[in-house]
Amino acid sequence: MKCYSKQLTKHKFLEIEAGEHEEWWSYFDFHVGWSRRIDHAGFRFEIELLFFSFSFIIYDHRHWDFDQDNWCSE
Repeated sequence: MKCYSKQLTKHKFLEIEAGEHEEWWSYFDFHVGWSRRIDHAGFRFEIELLFFSFSFIIYDHRHWDFDQDNWCSE
């Protein structure tokens, strides 16, 4: 598995992963997601084809405080 990670802003990070697996569970799998107001919220794109996988993620590294309805203080 190859991984690239970079801090984009004070709280935002980018991760790109690509790899080959020894086993596979499905012929094709595809996910696109956007999350807000949860831990590590952000955009996620993932695709799997047989033994190969690729993911592109931009996320906020902070945790969400559900009681305060805001990001937890650092």
